[in-house]
Amino acid sequence: MSHEQRSFKIARVVVRRLIIPLLTDFTVMGLENTPHEGAFIAAANHQSMLDIPILMAVLPRRPSIMAKRSLYIRGLRWFWRWGDAIPVRRDGMDRKALRAAEERLKQGIPFGIFPEGTRVRGEGLGAGKAGAGMIALRSQAPVLPVAFTGTAGILRGHRPHFRPRVTMTVGTPIAHDELAAAGGPQAATDLIMRRIAELLAPDSRGIHSGSVPSRQP
Repeated sequence: MSHEQRSFKIARVVVRRLIIPLLTDFTVMGLENTPHEGAFIAAANHQSMLDIPILMAVLPRRPSIMAKRSLYIRGLRWFWRWGDAIPVRRDGMDRKALRAAEERLKQGIPFGIFPEGTRVRGEGLGAGKAGAGMIALRSQAPVLPVAFTGTAGILRGHRPHFRPRVTMTVGTPIAHDELAAAGGPQAATDLIMRRIAELLAPDSRGIHSGSVPSRQP
């Protein structure tokens, strides 16, 4: 294990055992659904910048993730480097980033993505972009739906608020055959978003509200 890998392993432990309990009243459900081996895509809703380190620290197998290029600023570059993050443009389809994600998955490395493409606060779950479905279909990796609630309350106006209730719910993986049967990339993404919505309360499902039954992890 390299020095960088050891450093990130320590950082994961610090985030999971110190920072998350300090900042939040945290509950996680469904971690047993995480595949024990092989590549998978963890697809989560996005309410806060803190969704990213929580996802990377709490999943039993740390995923590489996509991060928008504007976040590669002084003071944060070390985190993205340690996290094996892939910089992505938000304008249009970043094919270079998509190829990099597919390469990680070919190597058996888990990958994390936020299909909405940006933080959605106070409006419930938003629409997903086709890139998530494209990566899933091309890589043939199963997709692990993940739902966050309450992370938007951790930082308000760039100030931490005292231990809001935060929940991370991990659903059952979506097999490649089911994603392929949905149709093309956008249809596959829509299926992923419905599975994330199933893990949320009805009033948090946004545009997916009323379209899916509740599912337990």
